[in-house]
Amino acid sequence: MSGNATPTVNQLVKLSGKPEMPFGYFFLAEPIDDTPTIFAHRTVQNSAINLPSRNLLDTLDSMQAIQDWMRQDAIDHGEAPMPFVGSWHLQHADAVKLATSIREQLGLMIA
Repeated sequence: MSGNATPTVNQLVKLSGKPEMPFGYFFLAEPIDDTPTIFAHRTVQNSAINLPSRNLLDTLDSMQAIQDWMRQDAIDHGEAPMPFVGSWHLQHADAVKLATSIREQLGLMIA
């Protein structure tokens, strides 16, 4: 980072594997903020997440890709939206009542 060393490409590839960051990040003038916008809304007790781990970011990317695929697959097969989608106004929703309602509509029971 100081510019004193000149690592080889192989050394940079190996180094990028340790924090699990993309190799190309070494060649950017400034680091990019690739923190998903979901972190602005999904926090514990409204505390900010300053530096999410690479594993967490990769997991979120994977889960969002799966959600997108499942949604598109349901649309392609003519499935109707779930009945609970859009049925609650979140500013007035109680989390327990909302979760209970969704479970009931899906026919899921708590063990």
